[in-house]
Amino acid sequence: MHLNVQGGLIDKITDLEVILDGSNILIICLNEHWLAKDNIGFLNSLNNNNLAHFYCRENSGHGGSCILVNSNLEYKTREYLCIFSSDSVFEMSCVEVIALKIIVISIYRVPDDSNLKLFLNKLEDLLTLLNTFNQVNNVYTTADFNIDVLESTNKPQQRFEFLSLIKTYGFQTNFASPTRIANNNGSCIDNILSLKLKSGSENLTMNLELGLSDHRAILMDISSNVSSQLVSAEPRIKRRIFSKKNIDFFVNQLNITNWHVLPENSLNDNITNFFGFFQNIFDESFPLKFFFFYKNKPSNKKKWITTGIKISSIKKRELSRQAKQSTDVNFINYVKEYKKIFRKVCKLSKQMYNSSIINNAENKSKAAWEVVKSELGCKNHVGTFLIS
Repeated sequence: MHLNVQGGLIDKITDLEVILDGSNILIICLNEHWLAKDNIGFLNSLNNNNLAHFYCRENSGHGGSCILVNSNLEYKTREYLCIFSSDSVFEMSCVEVIALKIIVISIYRVPDDSNLKLFLNKLEDLLTLLNTFNQVNNVYTTADFNIDVLESTNKPQQRFEFLSLIKTYGFQTNFASPTRIANNNGSCIDNILSLKLKSGSENLTMNLELGLSDHRAILMDISSNVSSQLVSAEPRIKRRIFSKKNIDFFVNQLNITNWHVLPENSLNDNITNFFGFFQNIFDESFPLKFFFFYKNKPSNKKKWITTGIKISSIKKRELSRQAKQSTDVNFINYVKEYKKIFRKVCKLSKQMYNSSIINNAENKSKAAWEVVKSELGCKNHVGTFLIS
């Protein structure tokens, strides 16, 4: 999963915990975490994940990238691939996930036309180097490239140069629907690149509204790479749930969506906008359910996350999606207030749960320190490898 969170992670961490609770997401790539080296470690507390690698700016509180890997997976950082990193232009983090035999890269680029040439030069150097990695199953580069790949983009030259470059080195984009909606306009500036020859035709993708920023989360199923050490011999199941509730939701979204089909647009632009928004609504209404059969998989469910909180989280995400297409100031303010109340409820629920752990423990001092370490994301590592 890739998401540009646009900062505020200390406040948004509970939102992410609720969204990820019980999920099968193995790798999370975040852009614009806005954290420094001395406080980014708290991301280790995020739902059975380890902060595998990160990029933080030295002299600014914005930008940045990081990669979190499920604690069941052994990984190592690829520092030498990050030689191309630089503030604002190519903010890169990178890991190799041993069990999956893949390399995962997260990059953030500031939307500044003056740095585009330098960015493309660095990207070309990186892709050249990545083409020498024959021992891996695939290379996934997740990023907020800040280059719109929709045909309706108002910067077609940037799109042409970017797509021509990645195709030259055998890579492909995997998303072609709006990943960021702002001022009632959609653009596909977030993407996941993969090697075309090594990408199976069954790779499934989802483009989902999480209600955490202007950007939508993009997800790709890489379960075909999961080794037999993690998955049993039973077949994995992928399906959409076409329940009456989901169908009613789908019909309602079709009725209230602003399709951006305008007479002044070209036919191609209107078709692109229509199918992009339709695909997003379809994925929201009938999300793919992935079922993996892990051996000895520890539970990653948080006990403080109640059924009511999960229901409120779903409502928050839907309200966020509607707010991005609304010009009603009162409704937009209502959604902002709903988000504030939701986060307060989450924090209170977590505080009550942590207090109960301490109060019911025989050794309250030890229990308190365990809670503190858990919230701060303190974990034991040796070198670049996770202690299993």
